[in-house]
Amino acid sequence: MSIFKGKNKLANYFTTATLLYLKYLITFAVCVFLMEYLKCAFGRLRPHFLAVCQPDWSRMDCSNKESIPVSETFCMNPDTRRIRTARTSFPSGHTAAAFHIWIFLALYLTRVARHTGISSLYHTRNVVMAIFTVWTAFTAITRVTDYWHYPSDVLGGVVLAMVCVLPVFGNLWRTSEDVYGPRNLEKQRPHFE
Repeated sequence: MSIFKGKNKLANYFTTATLLYLKYLITFAVCVFLMEYLKCAFGRLRPHFLAVCQPDWSRMDCSNKESIPVSETFCMNPDTRRIRTARTSFPSGHTAAAFHIWIFLALYLTRVARHTGISSLYHTRNVVMAIFTVWTAFTAITRVTDYWHYPSDVLGGVVLAMVCVLPVFGNLWRTSEDVYGPRNLEKQRPHFE
């Protein structure tokens, strides 16, 4: 059932697709905002922090401590931006962004293929999802192998993406018939009847 009464199907499709795209952009913006907030709140050091910081070991007293607080680390690197970036490991932003689009595409393409019933869409969906699955996995794995994140940071990015996408797009969209239904356009009736 269409929520837009009195319009033709093309107008319904355009309106619903635009609203769907805006929902996606809003969820992505919320995901980025939460990611930046969590990075600042946790302040976890990246695996390569010491290489970026280049600490002055002569100014640190390590004699009677099991660990040195980060606040007592005297960095010799003059690039404060790189040092600040090295203090924002959790959660992984690249992983969150990659999984955000992957989850959305999986839900969207599956529903389009199911609602239209066109067999070639199932094959197209499978090819597109295979490509995006490889890309998403590559993104997540290289965050760890490049020493930019710990595995728990990557897992945090995956969870963050799920928290942002699934509540909005995980249930049946109330306008699903307009977005997913057959694209047949009916002859428009005159407005003066």
